[in-house]
Amino acid sequence: MSSIKLCYKTYDVKMSLSAIKQFNSATGLDIYASLLDLIVVMTDWQKSNTGVHDLCRNLYKSCDFITASKLFHAMIVKEGSRIDMEEIQDAMFRVGILPTEIDNDMGEPWCMVLVEMAFAVVKDFEDMSKGKKKEDI
Repeated sequence: MSSIKLCYKTYDVKMSLSAIKQFNSATGLDIYASLLDLIVVMTDWQKSNTGVHDLCRNLYKSCDFITASKLFHAMIVKEGSRIDMEEIQDAMFRVGILPTEIDNDMGEPWCMVLVEMAFAVVKDFEDMSKGKKKEDI
């Protein structure tokens, strides 16, 4: 399980069958395709010679505020229950749309947190895959 920092609060996040179904039911979208879109935007930007404003704009085009809140909501894990959608959307609203110059990652805009979460999902699956390969030997 990974964690994200959204609006000065840390949340545990995990990809699960339940998250896949919840996100699809709420949006009609596939959670993996949505996360991969964010990864593609980030990797394309890293190859480009454009500023962070272009990155943020393209991340927002890839996943709007409401869709992103539903993605966060599906993946945030809390013992025994889910975090309220209102808490997630309030946090997203408060962190704004552009990166800060504050030297920590607690107040980053939600688009940056979302792409970080996408990469964390990939890493979690890579780690699980490595564990399975060792067990198969």
